[in-house]
Amino acid sequence: MNIENGNNQNNNIEKKVIKKEGKEAKTEKAQENNRVSERIEDSSKEYVFPDKATISELVEKGCTLEQAETADYWLKVIEEEEKARTSKEKKECGPEIEELEKLFVSFETEHSLTELSLIIDANVAKGNLLRDSAKKALGPITKKLDVLKKETNISLEKYDELEAKYKMYSKAVGMINGGKVDHDR
Repeated sequence: MNIENGNNQNNNIEKKVIKKEGKEAKTEKAQENNRVSERIEDSSKEYVFPDKATISELVEKGCTLEQAETADYWLKVIEEEEKARTSKEKKECGPEIEELEKLFVSFETEHSLTELSLIIDANVAKGNLLRDSAKKALGPITKKLDVLKKETNISLEKYDELEAKYKMYSKAVGMINGGKVDHDR
């Protein structure tokens, strides 16, 4: 029984040493990475790392093996963090699309696209209540499109479809240019 206890104690001591070596190894690796980073920054050579370069390609371009491995490691870390960040930040587009569709319906019920398109003279356009109201109503639509594009997981096809509808309204309101209202921009 004494021998078994001795063996168990030796195993426990071995496990503690292995754990300690693991932490020390990680610490040493981090310190080495910092030293390599400092050497890369201090170096008079500039290295351009292509997006998908292999370690051997980096070595061929003049990096040391250590620098290439460090660059490869950090590029992977950055890529993973970027993926995680973007996937967490993007929210579901459904509710935003519903709100935008309501804004579209509201715009169409309150503003006649045909009447807006008939306003051609800049002098008439400047004081026209219908055009001024329509121009103001485009503001929230523009903001909602911006939110959809930057903050949601909307597909490019769906976004393009919604943006085309907005552009139709924007062209109906028109843009004053050279004394006339331009409905083609």
